Amino acid sequence: MAVTRARVAGHFGEFLQGRLGAEGPVVLVTLPCPALAVTAQRSPGQHLHLHGGGQRLLSPAHARAFLERLGLPARGRVNLRADMPVGGGAGASTAALVALARAGGFAGDPAQLARATVATEGASDPLMFDAPARLLWASREGRILARPPAPPAFDVIGGFAGAPQR
Repeated sequence: MAVTRARVAGHFGEFLQGRLGAEGPVVLVTLPCPALAVTAQRSPGQHLHLHGGGQRLLSPAHARAFLERLGLPARGRVNLRADMPVGGGAGASTAALVALARAGGFAGDPAQLARATVATEGASDPLMFDAPARLLWASREGRILARPPAPPAFDVIGGFAGAPQR
């Protein structure tokens, strides 16, 4: 296995989020932010070793289960680096899973990646798709409900202040 690298952009919240109808699914349209990303670099190794530069993006158990769901080998040394605060609502955990899969060689259907992410975390942002802002996304189901038109051109001015709080 050669050294592989993957970068997955996060988001800066949502254009909209809520329940679709009285009893429908929780849906969102994500606000993409390519400046916020998770990078995974994977090198050969017999066992799975995760490193996060002081940030814990994924537990080894979640990473192993996720890789196994995708039929990927759960081994190698993986450095995960986030350009966003973990727990800050910018998609760090979804981006970390997607980057882990891509660095591990996953090149399949993004819908399969979404299902594995939901099975691992219980919800997902649509970061595995090329144009996440063009999806009405059922986050707890990991599926596309509609494909709205592209959002108008925009600039986001924002940032993070202090530690993330629930």
